[in-house]
Amino acid sequence: MAMLHLLNRLDEARPLGCSRPGWRCLQLGVLFLPTSALLSGLSLLLAITIARPKAGPPPLQRPVSRALLLLAVLMVLGLSTALKPELAAIGLANWLPFFWFFLAVAPYLDTPASRNKVALWVVIGTLPVIGVGLLQAWLGWSTPLRALGGLLEWTMRFPGRATGIFDTVNGTAGWLLISFPFLLQRLRQPHQSAVAKGLTLVVIALATTALLLTASRMAVAMLPVVVLLSAQRRQLPWLLIVIGLYGLLLGAKLTGLIDHWPGINLVVPDLLSAKLERLINPASSGALQAPEVRSSLYPLGLELVRESPWTGIGENGFRTLYLKGVLPLPASEGLNHTHNLPLEFALSHGLPALALLLATMGWVCAAAVQQWRQQSDPHGQDRAWLLAAGLVIWVHIWDIPAYDSRFNMVGWLIFAALLAIGSSSLQPSQTEQPQCTPV
Repeated sequence: MAMLHLLNRLDEARPLGCSRPGWRCLQLGVLFLPTSALLSGLSLLLAITIARPKAGPPPLQRPVSRALLLLAVLMVLGLSTALKPELAAIGLANWLPFFWFFLAVAPYLDTPASRNKVALWVVIGTLPVIGVGLLQAWLGWSTPLRALGGLLEWTMRFPGRATGIFDTVNGTAGWLLISFPFLLQRLRQPHQSAVAKGLTLVVIALATTALLLTASRMAVAMLPVVVLLSAQRRQLPWLLIVIGLYGLLLGAKLTGLIDHWPGINLVVPDLLSAKLERLINPASSGALQAPEVRSSLYPLGLELVRESPWTGIGENGFRTLYLKGVLPLPASEGLNHTHNLPLEFALSHGLPALALLLATMGWVCAAAVQQWRQQSDPHGQDRAWLLAAGLVIWVHIWDIPAYDSRFNMVGWLIFAALLAIGSSSLQPSQTEQPQCTPV
């Protein structure tokens, strides 16, 4: 009976035309998204293939699919001018399968109720990212955790910076930042007990601490913006006070006034203050000594785009040039890309392909925003998806975490939700409610 009750709870908010197995596989895939690309990928693959939704037009008959199909053709044709065609062809796996995933997963997100359910699984799946990152930072874990013969691996790199599950600092910080709108939206859920809200506040506090410990300027700088945009109007005054007080603490840490306060490094990590000090005074002896590469990467990337503007030099072309020693960059950096997704895409596939990608996804975002402004969203459920999409764009302006398949899946999942928001005519009452019958 307990198992039957659990299955029935999983079936709640299932959209019309989506099978029970498919809906369950989707939820399982989202749950494992940050912790296991293998388990998540297999579950999501089942959800869009064997157990795919039967309602609605097939993916390739949707209007946006024609633009993506044309884009895929341009990317394949560009292989003829790639520096290493075979390597560029392999690199297309970062894009072409996810175009299909984006179109095929959208029916699961057709209703506010189903999107709210998926958002909940994003929050639950983020809990290990928070927990492992904090434990790593506090206990100094540095040994990789491997299971299933190495198919599951948490690298535990940079023990003092709460990276934990992801390979890079920006990876952990980016995931936490993208999940924040969904975390904050849990506070606005209707019919919530005080205990549930209290637990949510604890998780938000721990997530904030983990994000600060990563010392990622890209994520930390955007966190106050996300909090303010997610808040209700009556919450803005005290949130501004909290953000202002943290700014004062940060300023005091930079000037050395509170260096000896107990626990201050948890609130204002040394590495974060050192990075900010470096921005203010690059010659400061207390700043980080690692060279800043983006200032040379972006002009170099733009120059390479100008040399091959129409078809690019193929996916992984920047890495190919770097490994050959052609690019004037320090060998110790181990650079594989330009740290900016639009720039990298133009360099790899040409400006026409970039224009088509930006136009397509811009249309998806604009349609979602327009529909959201016309409908009621009292609990901020769809606003959380819109903010998360903006954060996906933000983190890819400063780095390219999408080379990690987990980020690729969650990014396209979020944009699929925007596609559903912009085009869905279903209402919450039209979701299928599970019956208490054996499955």
